[in-house]
Parts: sequence; structure tokens; C-alpha cells
Amino acid sequence: MRPIRLKISGLNSYIETQTIDFEKLTERGLFGIFGPTGCGKSTILDAIILSLYGHNRQKGIPRSTNEFINTATDQSSIGYVFGLDTEHGVRKVNVERKFKRTDTGLSTSFSRLQIMDEDENVLEVWDKTTDVTNQVVELLGLTREDFMRSVVLPQGKFSEFLTLEGKDRRDMLERLLNLKAYGSALQMKIKRRGDIVKNSLLQMEGEMKRYSDITPEILEAVKSEYKTSLEEEKKLEAQNKSLEKEKTQGEALHQIIESLRTVDKTLEDLNQKSEAMGQEEKVLDLAQAADKIWPYYENHLKNNQMVKQLKDKIEQTEKEYEITQKSYRASKEKLDLFL
Repeated sequence: MRPIRLKISGLNSYIETQTIDFEKLTERGLFGIFGPTGCGKSTILDAIILSLYGHNRQKGIPRSTNEFINTATDQSSIGYVFGLDTEHGVRKVNVERKFKRTDTGLSTSFSRLQIMDEDENVLEVWDKTTDVTNQVVELLGLTREDFMRSVVLPQGKFSEFLTLEGKDRRDMLERLLNLKAYGSALQMKIKRRGDIVKNSLLQMEGEMKRYSDITPEILEAVKSEYKTSLEEEKKLEAQNKSLEKEKTQGEALHQIIESLRTVDKTLEDLNQKSEAMGQEEKVLDLAQAADKIWPYYENHLKNNQMVKQLKDKIEQTEKEYEITQKSYRASKEKLDLFL
């Protein structure tokens, strides 16, 4: 934090508005604030602290008083501009607060924080008292107590800074050195992880209690039952394979039966054809007799051709009949093998 400009009005000995230009004061390096008691040296530090962290009844100014408004007025205003180096470059921060005196004490009547670029163009704004204070803590990485212990040491408080011990000293150094990730944040992470492990352990212990009444005898009985179940499963698998084999054989037998039925049908058709052939043979005999009786019959040649065709048909039918008989006998032999 680099002070740039401080404007004070109605604060302690500053009745009229006063502006301090720190950039002009630091042109030649370090500077000092000198003057007699009561001239307002400490008020400058009070103004910086009030602008950054505000005021409440528990936390006034470093000199432990809540009466910081000049008695000649009922209100006070402070405006403080300082510079910060951020990851986005140099930023200027303008913090403004106004306080007023009421029947019940002092209260904050106005708060605003503006983040600006180097040319003081406003980039972000907060205008609620609590938000302004929280944003200051986030930007500086210091609480009000840390700021007063490490940046602004009130009179008589230097020894307190040196003798700070325990958690207070550790917490302040964490914030000053930006070590929260390795201090309180790490402790919280470890605690959360420990709670998760602890809960998991308690859950496992609860699960184990469900088996606390299991004796070696019960365990052996369960193992024996499990072994018996495995043997039964193997038997069922063997039976299933046997049934699958019988099913396959049954399907093959069904196909053979269907084939035999087809053969029977073919034989029946052939028998019918055989009867028709008998009739045709009689016709042939009559035709031959007629040929002898009527040698001069004008269709003699045609009858001879008809006789030849009938003979060829008879021979073909006899061959088909013989082939069917062989197929029938082969199918019957296959059936006898399965039966």
C-alpha cells in the first residue's frame, strides 16, 4: 500500500477540510510529521485507519476513544487514496467514509470504495459499509488489528507487537506473509480430511459390529453350505447339458419322421400311378389286338407311336418306383437305429 492522498474534515483538531498529498511529500524520499502535542499528528494515522476499517463502538481509533468528531461539528468525512500492485497491474483505491454524531453515539452515514486504474478511471465500486471493510481486508491481506500492530503502531503498543504470542502472533504473520494456504487454511483442510477419515472409520466399525456374533463354528457352517451350493450348481449344469443333448437328438428324430412321412406320401402317389398303368396296359393289349384284326386301319402308324410312348412311360415309372423303394428302405433303417 502506497499512500497517495488523504482528505480530512471534522476529525479531532481538523475542523476545515485538509488535504495531504503524499506523492509530493515523498518526492525526495522519506518524510516526517512534526509538531507540538495536540496539533493533529496522530489524527492523520487515525484518519487512515478509520477510512480503511471504519468505526464501531467496540473498535474506535487506536487511542481507544469513540469521540473523534470535532466538538464544533456533528459530522466528519475522510477520503483516502492509495496505490497497490496487483496481478492486473498498478491500481489506485479510493476509500471514503462519513461519520455523524447522534443521540446514541457515533454512526457511519456513508461508505464507498472505488478501484481505479492509474489515471483514476473507476473500474469497480462497493458502497455498503460491511462490503467496503471486507474488500479492504482482502486487498491488503490485513485485519484492523494486524494493520495497527504491523503498519501503524500506536503510542505504548510497540512492546505488545514484540511480545505477541501463540495463535494471535501466528495468525498475524500468516496474513502479513500471505501464508494462509500453509497455515489456517491447511489446518482446516487437514481437519476436514481427518473428519472424513474419522467418519469412514466409524462407519466401518458400525459395519463390523454386524458380524460381531459370528463364531468359528458359524463360519465353518457357512463355508460348508457354500461348498454344497457349488456342488449342486455343477450337478444342475450337467443335467442341463444332458437335456440339451436329448433336445438335439429329438430334433434329429423329428426330421427323420418327417422324411418318412414324405416317403410314404411318395409311395402312395406311385401306387396310384401303378393302377393307372394297369389300365393303360389293357388299352395297349386291345390296341395290339385291333392291329391284328384291322391290318389296314388308317391310323396304324399313330397307334404304333402311342404304344412306344406308353412303353417308355412304363419304364420311367418303374425306375422311379425302384428309386423310391430304395429311399424308403434307407429312411426306415435310420429310424430303426434311433428306436
